[in-house]
Amino acid sequence: AGVFTPERASALTAELTELESSTGWKVRVVTGYEGAINDLYRTTRADRKTVIMTADEFKGNVLEFYYDTSSLKEVIPKNVFQEMRGRYGNKYYVY
Repeated sequence: AGVFTPERASALTAELTELESSTGWKVRVVTGYEGAINDLYRTTRADRKTVIMTADEFKGNVLEFYYDTSSLKEVIPKNVFQEMRGRYGNKYYVY
């Protein structure tokens, strides 16, 4: 909570809405999630064209990505998410 200013949160919401309407892909951001991945998919109403990013400061790797690999592999290489998780998801980069 309080990570983004209201202006930045509004701008990010607009950018994600535009991405969804122009590509059909959805991005969902969840903070501090603890639970089963199936519950996460149900809660966010995810489908095969949804990427879920979780951010949890209490885990060793702050960022985690969940997505349908068969749907996404034609759009973006799998190693992109591995790189983001490894490079930008560690506590030393985030803090």
